[in-house]
Amino acid sequence: MKTNANLPKEMLKNIILTGVVAVLSFTLLLVAILPFIGGKELRKIFPTFTSISQETNAATPSPFTVSVSKDKVNFSSSILIPVGSPYYLKTNPVYNGYLEVKLVGSSTTSKWNATDRFGIAAVSSTQMASITPGSYIASFRPWVDSGTNPYAWSNQVNVFVSSITAKAYNVSVSKDGKSYSSKIEINVGDPYYLKMDPPVFGYYESRAKGSTLWNKWNFANSSGIATATKEQMARVPAGTYTSAFRPWTGTIPNPYSVQNEVTVVVKAATSGTAKSTTLACTGATQPNVSKMLNVGTWNIGGLGGGAANDALLDSKAVVVGKKFKELGLDVLIVQEVHKHRQSTTYGDPATKSNFSQLVQAQMSEKLYFYAQFQDGSEHSLVTISKFPIIDSGFKEIPGKRKITYALVDSPAGKLKVFNTHLQRQEDYMCPGMDISVDYIKSKLVAEDRYIVGGDFNAQYDSNGGFFEYAGAGKRYCTYDQSFVQIFATKCTSTLCDYSPNSIDFILGGTASKPAVYQYCRKEAYGLLDAHEIYLSTVTL
Repeated sequence: MKTNANLPKEMLKNIILTGVVAVLSFTLLLVAILPFIGGKELRKIFPTFTSISQETNAATPSPFTVSVSKDKVNFSSSILIPVGSPYYLKTNPVYNGYLEVKLVGSSTTSKWNATDRFGIAAVSSTQMASITPGSYIASFRPWVDSGTNPYAWSNQVNVFVSSITAKAYNVSVSKDGKSYSSKIEINVGDPYYLKMDPPVFGYYESRAKGSTLWNKWNFANSSGIATATKEQMARVPAGTYTSAFRPWTGTIPNPYSVQNEVTVVVKAATSGTAKSTTLACTGATQPNVSKMLNVGTWNIGGLGGGAANDALLDSKAVVVGKKFKELGLDVLIVQEVHKHRQSTTYGDPATKSNFSQLVQAQMSEKLYFYAQFQDGSEHSLVTISKFPIIDSGFKEIPGKRKITYALVDSPAGKLKVFNTHLQRQEDYMCPGMDISVDYIKSKLVAEDRYIVGGDFNAQYDSNGGFFEYAGAGKRYCTYDQSFVQIFATKCTSTLCDYSPNSIDFILGGTASKPAVYQYCRKEAYGLLDAHEIYLSTVTL
């Protein structure tokens, strides 16, 4: 538009000002509506802009996952690459920025490479040149420069760095972590150590002699040493085990070949451990020492509350250990091993206390323990044995309770031991028996000897069986629910004591012939809120 030179200066000024205002108004309108333009259209306008919805955030419904690739085309959860080779990592959803990495086997985290706008990070051959052979299993999340990182960790990916052309590695075993050889002898329940030379960091896999099946095994540290723990070895019966080991790569096929085998001889731990020679109830000499075990059940009365109760709970554990020794017990199942609420130094995850350590301290010979913590009742079920526990397990039952199983390998034979503490009310107690019976049946074969004991929170009479004692009247469990399915609960011995108001029992027999073992009650030995201890002698 041409400007008329004859227009007054004031009018020209107003026209220009009006135009400027119009341009500004349009700009402000555009800014206001841009957030409402669809994501695709917005990215067409600003192709380098990444909306926050594309970034991974702990609050987003989609989990942050990562995958790895050696060719930037095929991504998966694990790859096998030669030493010094580059690889690529991809995020989903797409994330553009630095990552934080956490390596399995390490307690520290580090700032890692940055991903591009496609969510892909490249790890260069220069970076990989200094990485030694091994399995590197890691999780990732977006890096935060300061403050608390709000992002959740991703899944784990495995980058196995291989050096197939390196000198052949050798595998050896040790029972003390110091002297290594191709063969060792240990007792049931003892840990051992396995070392690979040259060291390979990461998981190993094992194959038993005569088998074609490889199984993922334990994790080795940077020195190439992996530990078979006490918990693992407690489930391994006596015998000779010859196996081959190699690094686990997470890929098929595994390129590593077998170099040598090692042998671990597991022996029954009888040294310093002897069966009791007297009856637990009467103190008389056992008529058939080689075929009998003394067993007991004891609800020691767990206490909650403040730190003041910790010392009392410790004293209960000491008494349990002393009575285990004095009464000549071979097996004792305990209920209400209460957790220590205020202390932070008790590291046993099964009891959340130091119960096992204090019981063991009262004995000169090694004891074996199996425990399960019950969150609903804030206490543990603990099985104590003078002999190795070579198998174990548990089942959840109604009322946030459990029934536990431990297979005791004694010189007299194997005994399957079940420990439980049922809820009181019929709504929980009878269904709890029902599920317990099914679990017990699932563990029994042929002529298995077994006992089940504990605090049933139920009374018993020979006419109707088990009934709720905490309610308004006698409400019996049905036959299909009750322990009477598998136990002959009527005991004819003068030792057996169901009254007054007994709720603790030791039942047992064989898989084909149920019976109640003769048992007696002792006393609570001054333990606050505890029941009397019930004792029995089992014939195997």
